[in-house]
Parts: sequence; structure tokens; C-alpha cells
Amino acid sequence: MSNTGYNFFYATLLAVLLSVNPAWAADPSFSGFTPLSGYPGQTVTINGSDLPTASPSYAVFIDNVPAAVNSVTSTALVVTVPAGANSSGKIQVNLDGVTSWVSSTDYLIVPLQITGVIMNSSEAAIGGALVEVIGSPSHFTTTLEDGSYILGGLFKGQFGTVGVKVSKTGYQPTYTTPFYTFGSNLDLTAFPNHLYTPDELLSWGITSGKAAVAGHVRKSGTTPYAPVDGAVVSAGSVYPVIYSSGQSLGGSATDSTGFFLVPNVMAGSLVTLSASKAQWSFLGFQLSTYADSVSEFDILATGFPPFFTGFSPVYGKAGAAVTLSGSDFSPVLLSNQVKFNGTLATVTAASPDTLTVLVPAGAASGPISVTKSGTTVSAPGSFTMHNTLSVSVAGSGAAQGTVTSAPGGIFGGITCRPADAVCTAEFVQGTALTLSATADDGSILSSWGGNCAGAGVCGFNLNADQAVSASFVQPQYIKNGVNFYSLLQNSFDGAVPGDTIQAQALVFTDATLTFKKLPNQQVTLIGGFDGTFATSSGNYTTLLGRLDIQGGTLKVARLKIK
Repeated sequence: MSNTGYNFFYATLLAVLLSVNPAWAADPSFSGFTPLSGYPGQTVTINGSDLPTASPSYAVFIDNVPAAVNSVTSTALVVTVPAGANSSGKIQVNLDGVTSWVSSTDYLIVPLQITGVIMNSSEAAIGGALVEVIGSPSHFTTTLEDGSYILGGLFKGQFGTVGVKVSKTGYQPTYTTPFYTFGSNLDLTAFPNHLYTPDELLSWGITSGKAAVAGHVRKSGTTPYAPVDGAVVSAGSVYPVIYSSGQSLGGSATDSTGFFLVPNVMAGSLVTLSASKAQWSFLGFQLSTYADSVSEFDILATGFPPFFTGFSPVYGKAGAAVTLSGSDFSPVLLSNQVKFNGTLATVTAASPDTLTVLVPAGAASGPISVTKSGTTVSAPGSFTMHNTLSVSVAGSGAAQGTVTSAPGGIFGGITCRPADAVCTAEFVQGTALTLSATADDGSILSSWGGNCAGAGVCGFNLNADQAVSASFVQPQYIKNGVNFYSLLQNSFDGAVPGDTIQAQALVFTDATLTFKKLPNQQVTLIGGFDGTFATSSGNYTTLLGRLDIQGGTLKVARLKIK
């Protein structure tokens, strides 16, 4: 047989064999799966190529649990996630009893849960209430004694949106609108659901077979969501809205509880809720209603943030009035919170464009901030705090002196004497001050008081209003009977004939002393005494200067003149 004949023979034989078992033509292969996550009952497509579609037997496992094969093509297997697959795991494909492929990544099955709390109209917890997924009553749980619940065994993608129905004997059922996108754990604790008794619905005027819509207007961005008062709720043109007014229903807007009620709604109808309040925006919604039940929904509110452009004056003391300029301030005083570098101030007047506040005591220099509706803004620049220094100077008898400040104050510094009573000056907060006390001749600084101590120069930082006192006295170096002097000249001038002047054993620096009496008048000067004028033994008083006797007689003892 020729080569051409052999080639034809083998080609024909191969074609026959392939027609008998086409699987020999190429090995099947798998490339992955979609979607990457899901829940029991959902379908998964396993992609591949050259997959046998005739005769072979497929066995597919997800997380080691057998999965039903729905369809087979040469490029894909479609299987259903088995009910027993409650955790993530690999996908395995067996072909004719032999493992053909195991996925490199897990198919994600993530159980999710809904948590929340159930209360009555008085905000008391209700235990033993049945909580179920609306439209899927097989998914349910009951509340604990504290009203909390965990509704588990749910899966991502199982529900497009989800809501809950709450019921218990002695109460009318409550529904939440199924608008929560269920892609992760859902915590409704911030939005407690409530159960209401038949008597409560009757007191609201709700007739049999009708529905009610109830809820609260709450401020977003707060923890927990705080109620918003003064909001006007609308349920369209058909249904009126009523509000809480203390222990009863009434009023034209929400009170401090934020509660609202739409009674006698036609069961099965959709109610669109919205709300309004100056300088607030609201997130409303559309609710389904059910006969002899309450549909509950909280409207979330966001206050317009204030726009803060500036303030005047830019400096001042505690208690001074400051005007803040901007827009979207609240005209309600207590709805604006103003702080000077973190210290809360008092708002005395408010309009949408201006606020008048008092600089708070204890504030430090720094930014001014305004908080409204949970949003805080600060104006450019800083407010400079001023503090006051008060100085009082006292003098005993002829004692005199002057207290001065360095540096000088904003509007002038301190120069204070006993005759000035109290002297004041303003300084920038934190100024490093030095106070000096200068005594007049014959006087000395006796003591500081207030924020100063000792008898020298006083220095401190003025971080708050401070008061300082200074006291000047005449030193008692010289004695004549019951009178005391600091200068010898003053003792000569005050002496009368026959007096004896006693001087302490000190050095006096009077440049020139003048003694002048009538020719027949005599005064005695004895030096060398101690500080108590009790003794003068062995000591002398020294005069550095000239003693000029112009009349009379001055008798001296224990006196040195240099």
C-alpha cells in the first residue's frame, strides 16, 4: 500500500474514533464562576470550555454540599446553591465520578442579620413580640425583655429591600416600609419600632378596617437621632396630620418628641410623607398601609449649616457684646451654640444674618465657632481677649509712692498713687507685666497685695482679670515721744524745746541738715538705738552729710558726722 493509502486509512480511522467518543477531541476546562457571592436558592454559573454535554455525569459541590445542576452547555454549568450551604467555601466539579475542577477562590455565603428594638408608645421595652420580614414570614424572631431582637439567617441579595412586621397579642401590628437595601447587616436600633394598643388607635379616632401612619421627625447626624420640634409634616392633600401635645394630640407642628400621626388612611394605599421647617431639609418617603395596623416611619432632618463671615469687635473683655455676621443662623436663640475658643457664650439676640453674643468669662483668645443643626463652622480670624489690671495704692500718714506698669496698656498703662483710689488698664490676655513701686522720700513700700507679694518688683502674666494693691509707709527709724520719722530733718522740724530725739544705729544720707530754734531753746539728739529703741549701748548713728545749726541748742550723743 502506498503512503497516500496509509495516510487516508489512518485519517479515516481517527475520524471514526472521534465520532464515537467526541470527548477525546479536547479536555474540558473550567475558568471561574459568577456571581462571586450569594445565598441558598440562588443560581451560580460555572464557566468553562469544551464541556461534554452528552452522556457524562456531573456532580457539583458548594462548601462540600451537593448542588443541583440545572443546565449544561459546552461553555457553562448552571447550578443552584444548596440550602445546606450556610458558609463560604470552594466549588468542586466532578465529571463521571472524578474531580475535574476545584475553584481557587471561595463562593461567598455571608449570613446577615437585622437588629433593632421594640417599644410601646411610652418608650418602654416590649418583650416577646414577633418580628418577621415583610413578605417572608418564615424569617422571624422574638424580642427579649429589653425589647431588642436579632433577626438572623438572612443573606446578601436575598431581598432587594427589606422591612419588618412587628406583632404581639394585645397590640395592633406595626409595619416598617421595606426600603432598607439589604446588602449588609442592618441595625435599626436608632429607629425603634413601636406597638400600639387597640385602645390607643381608638383614641386616635381610627375606625375599623382603616390604617394609621405614625413616626417621628429626627435629626440626622446625632447619636441617638434627636427629635426635631417645630416641623410641619405633610401626608399629601388627602390625609391630615396631627401631632403630640404633651399627653394628648394637638398642635400645628411637632413638639419636643418629634411625633406625628396620620389617622384613618385607606388600607392598601400609598402615603407620601414630607416635612418642612425654616432652614431645614428633610428626607421623606412613601409608605404602604395595612388594615387595622400602623405603618411607622421616621423622617430624617438636616439643618442648613450656618455661613459665618466675621465678627465685630475683634477684641474685648468678658461680658462685652460681639456681633457675628453671616447667613442661615437660626432666629431661635437656643438653636445657635456659640463658643469662644471652646468656651460657651450666651446668645442675646438672633436673626438669620446676625447673632449678638456676650464674651464668656474664662475664655481664651482664639477662634469663634457657631454650631447649628449639628454643624459647626468658624469665622476667619481670631478673637483677642483682653483682661483688666486693677491697682490700688495706700499710704500711711505722710507716706507716699507710685506704682507703674510695663509695658503700657492698650489704652494707657498704670501710674497710680494713694490719692487715685483704684487705677485700671486693659491688656492683651497673656501679657507679661512688670509692676514697679517707687517710694517718695521718707517712705518705703511696706507690702504688695493681690497677685503680687513681697516688697520688690512684681511680675506675672495677665491671663485673667487681676487686682493688685501696694502699701507705702514711713519707716520708724527716728522717735520723738509718740511720733516716728524716717528723716532726721523731719524730726528736727517737729521737735519742740525740751524734746529728746532718739535715732536708730543707722547711716542717714541727708545731704544737709538744718537745725533752727530760738536762742534759749534746746533739743537733745541721742543716736545708736536698736530697732525697738530700748538700748543704745556701744552703737552710734552716722550722718553722711552736713549739719547746719542756725539757732538754739542741739545737744547730741552717740552721733557720728562724716
